[in-house]
Order: sequence, then C-alpha cells, then structure tokens
Amino acid sequence: MSFESEMKAQLEVAFNQIGLTMMSEHRACQLLAFVYVLGGAYEPVVFHTRLHSDLLLAAKRLNIEGGEAPTAASLSVLQAYVQEMEEYGWRTQWLEELLADYDLKASAGQLAGHSPNEFHRHQAATRAAHFNPKIL
Repeated sequence: MSFESEMKAQLEVAFNQIGLTMMSEHRACQLLAFVYVLGGAYEPVVFHTRLHSDLLLAAKRLNIEGGEAPTAASLSVLQAYVQEMEEYGWRTQWLEELLADYDLKASAGQLAGHSPNEFHRHQAATRAAHFNPKIL
C-alpha cells in the first residue's frame, strides 16, 4: 500500500471513530457498481493503488466486510447504480466523473465503445477458449 493510501485509510479510521466518514454513500456505491459490472478485468483498474484503497473504504462504508450485510437503503442505491451501468454502459454521467477522478479512460484498449454486457460475453468466451483452444 502506498504512503498516500495508508494515510487516507488512517484518516478514514479517525473519521469513523467520531461517527463520520470521508466517503459518501453514493460514491461508495458507484465504486462498487463499477467494479461489479466490469468484474475487475479492466487492466488500468487492476493496477490503480488509489482506486484499490478507495474500494476498501467503500466496502467498509457500506458494511460489506467479511460476513456482514449492508443496510437495505445502501443496497438499493448500489443496485440502482449497477442497473444503470448495465443498461447504459459507459455512457452514464456519474461513471464519466468517476473515471475522470481516477484518471482512467473508458475508451482504453479492448473496451472501446463496448457495453459492459459485451465485455462480459467477450470475457466468458476468452476463458472458455483458454480451457478449450478449439473454440477460437
């Protein structure tokens, strides 16, 4: 974990001790919806340390650590973001803002112009071909 990520995590712990948080519920849901729909296979995301530390904070913010369950209100917000991303793909305003905050590009590499559903189909076909080369 980088120094910046470590300091941010410590600051979040301090905020939590006085009953506050640095991350809003909506931002936490957006981060988790983004990773849920993409499946974490978007290469710039895999190696982004700041995003990883924020994902840990988002999981803690929504009470999704270990066997814990999120509140019903948080879960409905998360489901709304997941549904919106599955329906509109890369063309959601909040996703553009999220990607800009982390200096990520939606059009990078193999994902250019694809919806997350197309990406999942491609990912499943690639996995199947890995185990059975005759498919490709």
